[in-house]
Amino acid sequence: MQAGSGAIPDYVRYKLIDAKQPAFCSVLAGQAEAAMSADGSIDPARLPGAVEIAGSHGDAIGADPQGDGNITVDIFRADMFGGYQLRARGVSLPGAASPVLGPDSLGAYMETLPNGGGRFVAYASQTNDYGDIDVFAYQGQVIALLTDVIGYNSPAPPGEAAAAAAYILGQHAASPACMFETYITPPPIALGPFADRPALAPFLALIDAMNTNPSAQLAPSDRQDSAYFAQQTRWMLFNMPQLVLQQVLAGGWTGWLRARHDQVLDALYAWSQRSPANQAQFNRLFALIHPAAIDLDTIYVQQQGIKPDEAEQVTAIAMMELLYQSTLDISPNLGSGPANPADFTGYKPLYPILASPHS
Repeated sequence: MQAGSGAIPDYVRYKLIDAKQPAFCSVLAGQAEAAMSADGSIDPARLPGAVEIAGSHGDAIGADPQGDGNITVDIFRADMFGGYQLRARGVSLPGAASPVLGPDSLGAYMETLPNGGGRFVAYASQTNDYGDIDVFAYQGQVIALLTDVIGYNSPAPPGEAAAAAAYILGQHAASPACMFETYITPPPIALGPFADRPALAPFLALIDAMNTNPSAQLAPSDRQDSAYFAQQTRWMLFNMPQLVLQQVLAGGWTGWLRARHDQVLDALYAWSQRSPANQAQFNRLFALIHPAAIDLDTIYVQQQGIKPDEAEQVTAIAMMELLYQSTLDISPNLGSGPANPADFTGYKPLYPILASPHS
């Protein structure tokens, strides 16, 4: 997950839970926290005195300062279940017969700790990778920092922590040095407060019920992708709303969202005119919009501690996205294709976000 500063530090920390070298690990933890607050990632360029050799924040291959040859970090493009993000799988050193760090390394380290949690049962994420791996020179040593993915694709089970681990690299081996907890995965939505809200719960159920007739315009693989991304987006809206807001504002997506929302409302109205059953669902959906938005705003403010003005903005984004999800079968091509947010700067919406059938 790539993002600027903004909301990432609200969800991610670097809590030291194991230190083979306590003084070194304490310094690294503090500087990692500072780097996270600065730009929302652990870029070695943000660590005082660190110099990137290879990895997610630099080139995949770099010269080994401890010997002849290159250090290689395996960087690849993940599939759908990795959000099509750039991920990292391992570290290879010159002269070593096989990678000295791989997809199971962090899990194996975690398994050695008391009360290591549920992560080590599977050892690694279902995509067999990490969010980032960086190798860098730091405090007279060569360090590899392996960092789990956070958010929807985190390998940690609900209630457990995603993690990061620092390793000291020798000429032919990697030795664990520090383990950090980074991100606590929230419980599933079904067990959270969203399922108990009097208007939001039926609103979500109605949206899901509207997507029960697969469109002939979508191949099965396309439909799977669409459903996966809709599920991921809904999870992000509910569990990491400040990050969603930051991404929308930083990327300048507000105008594009409002333009797509106008298309969504037009598509829903056209669909409602096809049958009395559609009209009944349409009327029910729009009767729930205002109370569902109040439910969302209440959760954001009272249970997630979001400031009221930010909660209002996140609620608006969430309602637009949820209504869009109701059209995935009704109008599958709506909002698809490349978009340049700059093309929608100054867009004047046709309808309010919380529209009514008569607005």
